[in-house]
This record gives sequence, C-alpha cells and structure tokens, in this order.
Amino acid sequence: MTPLPACCTPLDAHWPLPDPLPDTVFLSTRFDPTLLAQGDFLRCAVPPPASIQRSVAKRQAEFLAGRLCARAALQQLDQLDCVPAIG
Repeated sequence: MTPLPACCTPLDAHWPLPDPLPDTVFLSTRFDPTLLAQGDFLRCAVPPPASIQRSVAKRQAEFLAGRLCARAALQQLDQLDCVPAIG
C-alpha cells in the first residue's frame, strides 16, 4: 500500500453506525490542506482530474483523502488496486 501523504491522518476503520453491514468497509481520515505538498497526488498514484488541479488546496486535499480511503476499502473488499473515477 502506498504511504499516506502528510496531509492525511492514518486511515480509521471505526464503524459509525449501530449495526455492522455485511460485506461493507468504512474507512475515514482527517486531512489538513495546509500540509498538502506538491507531488502528493503523484506519490499516492491518484491522478487528479483537471477540475481538481484548478481547485483550492482544501478541495484538493479533500479529493485526495477521499480517493485514498476508497482505494483502501476496495483493496480490503475485492483486492482491487484502483482509484474510483469521478461520477
């Protein structure tokens, strides 16, 4: 697994609902846009869409954090190593 960038905390698998759901993974992280570094998308192997490249650091960090959580969840569920597309 790719190391997380400094702008993201370690992934947390805390289940937020009262009852677990079968075949479901929930992962979260906190992000700090002030720690987003040039090259984080490349180092994490997450291609940023053009709309994200034009966005402010907060939106970029939010997008990167979300894609990292989604990729890790897919790896746990189906052993897939992919980044979900927008949409």
